[in-house]
Amino acid sequence: ADCQYPGCNDQGYTAYCLMPYGWDIFFCGSFGNDWGCPDPCPAGTYSSSCTSCPAGKYSAAVGASSSSACTSCEVGAYNSAMGVGQCTPCPAGTSSASGSDAL
Repeated sequence: ADCQYPGCNDQGYTAYCLMPYGWDIFFCGSFGNDWGCPDPCPAGTYSSSCTSCPAGKYSAAVGASSSSACTSCEVGAYNSAMGVGQCTPCPAGTSSASGSDAL
């Protein structure tokens, strides 16, 4: 992440970081680096704490800011795991309902 104000030191200043979802404020050192800025959360997660999308949903976006980025699997696909970037297509001859977390 790109930090506009890398004002980190041992006195606990904050850093203003440009994340994929916009500007955010982080406490310095909270992510184990000099700038206090986290890496963007991976696909399948959202928010600055990288919360996993639930089973039956996915998010292809990197650095998503809210749970609205988690999209239900389409008809004919499923996802039984949390925190994934795509759903798995159903095998030939089978189907599933929208948002399915199992075959």
